[in-house]
Amino acid sequence: ATTGLGTVSQNAPGLRPQHSQNYDFSLEYYFDPAGLVSVGYFRKNITNFLSRTTDEIDFGNDNGFDGEFGGFNLNTTTNGGKAKVEGWEINYNQQLTFLPKPFNGLGLFANYTSLETQGIYAAGARELSGFVPRTANAGASFRWRKLETRISWRTTSAYLRSYNANINAQSSFRPVENTDISVKYAFSPRFGVYLDAINIGNNWPQNFTGTDEGRVTFADDYGVRFNIGVTGRF
Repeated sequence: ATTGLGTVSQNAPGLRPQHSQNYDFSLEYYFDPAGLVSVGYFRKNITNFLSRTTDEIDFGNDNGFDGEFGGFNLNTTTNGGKAKVEGWEINYNQQLTFLPKPFNGLGLFANYTSLETQGIYAAGARELSGFVPRTANAGASFRWRKLETRISWRTTSAYLRSYNANINAQSSFRPVENTDISVKYAFSPRFGVYLDAINIGNNWPQNFTGTDEGRVTFADDYGVRFNIGVTGRF
């Protein structure tokens, strides 16, 4: 799509294993009778990190494809050098049982993750592909008698999809946010019905190249999905 010719995807049987040394620290506080809030720090020191890369295939008989596919994009997985991933996590989850009825069936949750990555490529230090720098989730649930409802929201920042030594040829995903709603009614402890609405805003990943999020190369659109079903225990 970027060269106007095509794309070749190739496996890499000579990949070496990736190794990681992990450090995790967490401070947690638990609510009575149900809930917690926590703050955590993590770091991963990685060697031979795996990276999805995109390069243009050279012209000539020694291009690795017997002279064919010159100018095509080559997508493959390679080993890099050393890399690190570090960041912070904040998490909150609580059932508000102290509220008067029927609001004591309300539950809240939220979490946020912020991380930074760096890997040593042949062209120098760059961020790692496949890691999302900022992620946030939030939502609420509510139970009242035989009815149970839940709404959840998620947002992700832009992140690198495929590395390229030429920064203008790198492939990334734009920021995206989604909202899901589910409703369940239990006629008895063994039998119930449910309805799920998935991605009610119809927001799906969009891929762009370089550093300009306006250079969109493809955009997925699968619509809103509804699931209707029956649950049973026998």
